[in-house]
This record gives sequence, structure tokens and C-alpha cells, in this order.
Amino acid sequence: LSVIPSVLVNTSRCIHCYNCLDFVEKGCLRAKSVATLVSQKEGGNAVPMLSGFGRYLRFGFRSEWFKDFLGKGDEWLTNNLLGPKQVEAMLSWLRDAELMDSRKKTVTSLYKQINNVFQRDELLAFELVWVNLFYNSGPVFWFLTRIPWGKVFTTHELEQMVEGEGLPISKRTISSGIASLVNTFEENRYLEKMGAVSVAKRGRERVVLKTGTNNVQPLAVLYSLYRYAIKRGYYDLTVHELYDEANKMYGGPYVIFGIGRQNLERLLRGMQEHYKGLITVDLVADLDNIHLSSSIKDYSAVLEECSEL
Repeated sequence: LSVIPSVLVNTSRCIHCYNCLDFVEKGCLRAKSVATLVSQKEGGNAVPMLSGFGRYLRFGFRSEWFKDFLGKGDEWLTNNLLGPKQVEAMLSWLRDAELMDSRKKTVTSLYKQINNVFQRDELLAFELVWVNLFYNSGPVFWFLTRIPWGKVFTTHELEQMVEGEGLPISKRTISSGIASLVNTFEENRYLEKMGAVSVAKRGRERVVLKTGTNNVQPLAVLYSLYRYAIKRGYYDLTVHELYDEANKMYGGPYVIFGIGRQNLERLLRGMQEHYKGLITVDLVADLDNIHLSSSIKDYSAVLEECSEL
């Protein structure tokens, strides 16, 4: 890396180790320039808003890449058909999905659980990953917390909305992040099948429709509830709070999937019977209580518990 007369990376000497993706305060200047972390204080807790908005280099989280990775695991890095930039982008997606440790270049323990689910139900596995991306991916987090369900925006309008927030990221980085997001919506058949977001063309512009979906599987809902509870630090929830705009930074099935309240309550009643010990509900009269097991401190334990049911 040279900085005089301008910042330049000697690509002939770069070994593509991807360690620059895992810097904290020091590291590759290029990675640092696209990995801004902005935090907002809510209730005394620091809530991450945007992290690494442009690190996917305009590439989306494509379903065929996801399927290929799950089939190969640790061998994927040395056995794929992607170009160097695509591999770099996919590594960032996999890290944010909590499926790969990009520093060690090995799959995570959660990968094994998600892969087991994938063998039985590919869409469910992606729904679980989509929950993870909410908490770790800047563009996904921004889209799900900033854009209301049932609204339509062009890609240009989305870029303008990010710019309007006055965040310390460049227009180029914003454009890259939105392009990666829209490419995910276009090229991920699992997301298409889920039906929460769709993309259409209006002349030369792409239009994103955030529709929301009630087609969410119970385990994905349960997983999202535990991630919400662990983030908030308490396990006795209400249905009402999951639809409260003030809590959208913490996730939950409505924020992440757009599931309607009546459909969520119907699912919760069924989950109480199927996932005994993990969830109980009081949904009668004016009660809308959800009780989760406080013994579960790690959300991955939910998948372990459910695999035995």
C-alpha cells in the first residue's frame, strides 16, 4: 500500500487473504472507507445502524452462491467459480449471515445448524439467515428499519433517502450498498419465494416494492423472537411492542418479514403447542403476552432445541 502521491494498492502483491475485512481500528484503507459504523443511543443501549454499507461491492446475496457455499462449506473458498471481487463480496455476506469466519476462513458452528435445516427445507434455512442479516448487514438493516411496509421506491429514491440521513459515508458507498441490496432482491430466489420484497422495471429505473409476507415458517418466527429478546435483554414480550415503531431497531418478525398481527398471533398459538418449553402465550381478551425461556442465552440454542423436537 502506498499513499504518495495518492492511495494505491499494489494488486500484484495482494494475496487476497481478506484480513482487511476484519479490521477494528486499523487496517486496509479501502476497507475502512466502506465500513463506517454509526451508532444511535436508545434507552441507554448502543444500537448499530449502518455497518460496512458498501462492502458487498455492488454484488447481492445470490441464492445460487448461497446454495453452492452450503454444499461445500470450508472447501468453498478454493472451489468456486466466482471472480476475486465476487468472492470478496460473498465473504462479507457470509460473515454477516454468521456462516463463515472470514479471518479463519472456516465455517461457523451456526453454519452446521443452518446446513442441517437446508437439507430439509431450503426456504426455512434462508429465512433464518435473513434474520441474521438484519442484525449484521448495514443495507439490510437500513432497508428493513427505514422503509415502511407496502411502499414503493426507485433505487435512486432509496439512495437519496440514505444521503438525507447525513451519515458520514460517500455517495459512491451509498450507491454500492443500495445496488447490492437490489441485486439481492433480484437474484435471490428464496427471497422471491418468501414474497416480502419484489423488484420491477420502470423504464431504465428499477422499482422496489416492500410488500411484507405472512408466508413465514414458525421456526423462523421463533428464532427472530429470541434474537429480539436477547437484544432487548428480557424474555417476556408483548405482541404490541413488536409492532411499535420505537422498537424497530431490535428486529422481530414484523420488522424483518412484515408479517401481519393477526397472522402472527395465529402462528404463536400453534408454536406454543409445537415448541413446548420454548414459548408460551396469553392471547385472550386484552392479553397479548409472549413468554420465552430465559435459560436460552444464545439464539443458536433455539435451533439445537428445535432439532430435537
